Amino acid sequence: MCRSVIAEISDLNQQLVDLLDDEDAAPHLGPPCTPAQIDAVRREFARFVQGIPPSYLEFLELHDGWTGILGDIRMLTVTERSATWMLDIAQATLEWLDDDDPFASMVAIEADPSTGSYLAFLDPRTARESGEMDVVVYVHFEVEMRVGSFLDYLADRAEMLRQVIDDQLNGDLES
Repeated sequence: MCRSVIAEISDLNQQLVDLLDDEDAAPHLGPPCTPAQIDAVRREFARFVQGIPPSYLEFLELHDGWTGILGDIRMLTVTERSATWMLDIAQATLEWLDDDDPFASMVAIEADPSTGSYLAFLDPRTARESGEMDVVVYVHFEVEMRVGSFLDYLADRAEMLRQVIDDQLNGDLES
């Protein structure tokens, strides 16, 4: 199921790159995660729940990360989860959010490495029998959106890209 939404987002990203005539903005999907990388993610989720949500696991089996999915925002690779820039963002988040530390209770899946102003997490506190859990998005350290699964999150991304493309075609945005 993820595969078709990922393909749709890839197609939409390419349409946007073509519209903007900016090959530098082209996103890059990482290679499939290795079994060892998936095991590392399983250990991260084991702090909270028994397993990786099925839709997110499907993504990892297809791709280790996704850069440029929307500007500088990237789906984190397995190694980026503990990268210095990500740890710096986690520390800055503590300064802004007082008692609510999403890094302590959720698993980061997406971030803007240049500013840290965009963060997305899988929330194990919402794990359901299906194994799926909510995705929580923070923009400028405030909860901006919550959706029911990683697949729903990808579908929202596709819809957002369709809107950006439509705005570009109608002249509603500057390139």
